[in-house]
Amino acid sequence: MNRTSPPSLFDLAKMNLLQNEMLTIEALQSLPREIFLPLFISAVEKEQSHISALDGLDGLLAKNIRTRRWKLKVLDLSNKWNVGDSRIRKRKKQPLAPVVVITNLCLMEDFPDKIFTFLRNRVKQKKCLPHLCCEKLNIAQMSLESIKEILKTVQLDYVQEVGVNCTWELPMLARFASFLGQMVNLSKFHLSHNRMISCISQEARGILIATITSQFVKLNQLQELHLKSVLFLEGFLHQLLRSLKTPLKTLWIINCALSISDLTYFSLCPSTNYLRKLCLNDVKLTDLHPECLQVLLERVSGTIQHLDLDNCGVTDSQVTAILPALGHCSQLKTLCFCGNLVSMTVLENLLRHTVPLDNFTCGLFPIPLECYLETTSPHNFRNIQRYIENLRLILLELGRPRTILFSSTCLDCGVTEYFDP
Repeated sequence: MNRTSPPSLFDLAKMNLLQNEMLTIEALQSLPREIFLPLFISAVEKEQSHISALDGLDGLLAKNIRTRRWKLKVLDLSNKWNVGDSRIRKRKKQPLAPVVVITNLCLMEDFPDKIFTFLRNRVKQKKCLPHLCCEKLNIAQMSLESIKEILKTVQLDYVQEVGVNCTWELPMLARFASFLGQMVNLSKFHLSHNRMISCISQEARGILIATITSQFVKLNQLQELHLKSVLFLEGFLHQLLRSLKTPLKTLWIINCALSISDLTYFSLCPSTNYLRKLCLNDVKLTDLHPECLQVLLERVSGTIQHLDLDNCGVTDSQVTAILPALGHCSQLKTLCFCGNLVSMTVLENLLRHTVPLDNFTCGLFPIPLECYLETTSPHNFRNIQRYIENLRLILLELGRPRTILFSSTCLDCGVTEYFDP
């Protein structure tokens, strides 16, 4: 026989409050934080918004009631639905300021957020929530007009992280940039999969990009910049980096076409002086002068912890040029170098300059170029194992336990296999 567990005292208390509007409002002043959020969520999800507890706040605020027992200052809906009392950012003191509500927001046209919709409607109705704050904003796909209407109800100076993952064309991104400039406390910005209008002139393109980059001047707290498949970046990366007023800690540029002038400026600009994480995955570096990479690594040798140069087309001469600087990267923990065709001799030197580093813990390297030259099938196991065995002996000689993997990519099908020596 199936037996269901009796409801807990917590569940009974919550059910009682949901069924009794007057009791909910009266209990609001002394409501424990453990029950406030479950009560709030249940009320909204069951479309009992009239007893979502926020109506009780309306009544208390209207009467200028705030007793010493009132502990609630921040309703934090951004991190596992926690409620807190110490996460208010420094701002001007206001007498009997309304409760600050913090939430994360994902904007998708077909999947509206039920909780945020409820909160936004209260803001539009001017009910006790003029301080609706968003820490993390992710825009997946939505019309700009809808985004504008939503962002009007959010305090943009509270936003700390933004992700724009849309197939927007350049004019659309330029229109969104004015909102970006208001996010003065932004620390992380992710931009991916933007398109470029093929018929646009170089002059018009430059004007639109200048509109975008001019907003970055206002982002004095920006520390992480992630750019993935941003098609209009070529020839204008220097303009973006020059707009940054503080050095970045993390810079990811993935699958973006960059000009030689972009890369040359990148290796010298002040905003890349103190990078901790640098990813140039799928960015072609083959034609870049080896000295540029050397200069860049020399400048970040005291801070860089993660370096990703996967599938960059780096050549033997470029690797040889950067080895001395790479050997001085005292904080380097991980190096991703797969997909680059380098010889066995250069690969061995690369291992000898990185694996012995004190903080080095993980490396991903390609199989040597000879594996591709000596057989019509680079996935020939016997051919690869011969080189893997030689590489294993080198790692044993270096005598430092590390996580090291070697990768082999089929030039015909693109399938990658990893080998643990």
